[in-house]
Amino acid sequence: FPSHDKDGRLVASWYEPIANLEYSGLWGYGVGATHQAVSAIRSLFNLSEGSFIPALYELEAGRVILELGPIGFCFWYLFRMAILFTLWRLLDIETAIQNISQFVRTFFFFSVVVTVL
Repeated sequence: FPSHDKDGRLVASWYEPIANLEYSGLWGYGVGATHQAVSAIRSLFNLSEGSFIPALYELEAGRVILELGPIGFCFWYLFRMAILFTLWRLLDIETAIQNISQFVRTFFFFSVVVTVL
């Protein structure tokens, strides 16, 4: 997707997991199977080629369903929502409205945690 095609990327974030569902199987291809460096790591350690992934993937959700399958996909996003819910409960809403810098720091912390996980 071109970087200026925001609508296409938004639709693809919902469509890509559904489209890739038929290729993922129940358990997926394994964690890291869609990473860009897979071929380099396999050749470095003299590993076999592994399974060919016949689907196109670009966005996170499409990659997650290919790597973890539908069961892992559900667990992964439920886990992320649980983190969001927990952080939201820890945040005092009235203070956040009065003090926008606290809200920004909390949101930044949440985005870092989700990105690392």
